[in-house]
Amino acid sequence: MTFTTCVNYWPILIKTLKDLYDQYIGENSRIKKDDSLSIKELVRNDCVTCACYYENRMNSFCKLIQNIDLIFGKVKDYFFIIEFQSRGLPHDHGLLWVQNAPIFGVSKNEKIQCFVDKYLTINQTILSIEIHNIQIHQHKRTCRKKSQLICRFQYPKSPMKHTKILLLLDEQDHMPNHGEMTYL
Repeated sequence: MTFTTCVNYWPILIKTLKDLYDQYIGENSRIKKDDSLSIKELVRNDCVTCACYYENRMNSFCKLIQNIDLIFGKVKDYFFIIEFQSRGLPHDHGLLWVQNAPIFGVSKNEKIQCFVDKYLTINQTILSIEIHNIQIHQHKRTCRKKSQLICRFQYPKSPMKHTKILLLLDEQDHMPNHGEMTYL
């Protein structure tokens, strides 16, 4: 799973950034106050506060999943690694070990699919508007490098109604000449 910063949806952080900016300007009378600073500019000016706020949220999430079985089942262990985006904001990639979860390669694929579908959904009626807005791909300039007309990430993609397990083809199955090497 991946967690990312959603600064626009964290009003406490935005207020804190504005208060810290006002305090900084008050202490440095030589600097002219800019009341038109956007959230993006406030974040760029104080990445450390944003990273600390994000870390506190992730710590709270980790405590929550350890103590409440309703979200993903009983979490036995977890692992997260933090990365920073180019503008300085953190995001995490993680794995959860859930008690009694089916095991890929051991359990039947249908059992794994049912387990995943139990905890993950694409049901639009239960997603809030904010989550829906965050999870929709918005084309940026990087999507159409070199004047391409279509998104290089092939978005939009239709969601699957149910989880599907996709397996890699054997090397021989996708090589020309049925696995025989061709030399030029």
